[in-house]
Amino acid sequence: MSAAMNGAQNGARNGAKNIAMRGEPGRGAPVLVRAARPDDRARVQMIASVAMREFGIEADFDELDRELGRFGDVGPGGAAQLVALRDGVVVASLILSRTGPRALKLSAFYVDGAVRGKGIGRILLQEAIAFATRDGCASIYLETWDRMAAAVSLYTSFGWRRGERLPASSGAEWSFVLELGAGGAA
Repeated sequence: MSAAMNGAQNGARNGAKNIAMRGEPGRGAPVLVRAARPDDRARVQMIASVAMREFGIEADFDELDRELGRFGDVGPGGAAQLVALRDGVVVASLILSRTGPRALKLSAFYVDGAVRGKGIGRILLQEAIAFATRDGCASIYLETWDRMAAAVSLYTSFGWRRGERLPASSGAEWSFVLELGAGGAA
């Protein structure tokens, strides 16, 4: 069941609004997607740190991963910071940042290892795409690695297209783009 709430964009900016509640029979407790708040930061950083270490990456919340260092505070260029909760506990995160008037970049998309494979990442990604569409965006860009096979599979299942191979200095291997169409309509 989906109960998208009005004011998602304002909620993403001020952290006050729930965006969606979804549940699927046999999949466990419903998942609440809402705008991030500063008090989510420590939990999101823990989830991200563990996930990064699984891939041999060390988190750097002061520099390379500075958006996570400020998680919950949508600053200049920010569009939305979302979290997914199950049983009242943050289990996933993502950030959407403006790269142009109708373009967003998705980053900081992490799902707690204890709930991976349960559809929570899919729900959170659906809500991010819905946000971008409502916001009138034409595309969403992201950067990732081939070794993150489950994430790459999820992106391609939504129609993301692999872009250019990135320079080593970028901190990732490949770009992916999701074209949303004219006026943001998918």
